[in-house]
Amino acid sequence: MASANIFRDRKKLNKVLLILYVALMVAAPLVIILIGFDLVIQDIFKSAFIKNTGYILFLVVSAPAYGYYAFLMIKEHFPAKNKNALFLFIPILFAVVVYFFSGSKNLFEKLMSDSLPLYLGLNIMFFIGLVILFIKNLKGERDIWFRLLFIPVILFVLFLPVYCMLIAGYELSIKYSISEIEILKELLTFFIAIALVIIFHYKTLIGMYKKNAL
Repeated sequence: MASANIFRDRKKLNKVLLILYVALMVAAPLVIILIGFDLVIQDIFKSAFIKNTGYILFLVVSAPAYGYYAFLMIKEHFPAKNKNALFLFIPILFAVVVYFFSGSKNLFEKLMSDSLPLYLGLNIMFFIGLVILFIKNLKGERDIWFRLLFIPVILFVLFLPVYCMLIAGYELSIKYSISEIEILKELLTFFIAIALVIIFHYKTLIGMYKKNAL
């Protein structure tokens, strides 16, 4: 996938697509999720500890890390060819179209639902990548037992907010469903949107890994 790392070297239309992508796929979702974490999560999790811990970790760890790596992925690997760049918009377009025809949802809940697939898709890839790196780095290390104890702590800190958001997305997906068929349809829509994010971004993540950017 061709890319131009320097913004000024890109063509005008490509710059517009890049700015639009950053606004729609990084900035807006982060703001919406940040607000929604407090408004939506409180009605889902009965445990105040999980909700409050997840919210604090989202503010100080998950959101900054997600924003940084998402922006890095875009800055370093956003396609210079407009045709390839347009493919990256497919996940959010899919979510918007499907949720538009999914019935009467609260407007903010709709925005929240549309914002979750990218956040969850990228974090699922980050999670799998970290686990693979941890396993590779365990070989031949003397402090292997310490690392085995420490790794779950790191994963908990980084991905508890992701778990909270996954549950929130699940609950939002089925909130207005009144039959098993509707529940299945909404869940398929939710998880397909996440899968599309992974499909259209995993090569970029692998490229960052090979360049030691992760």
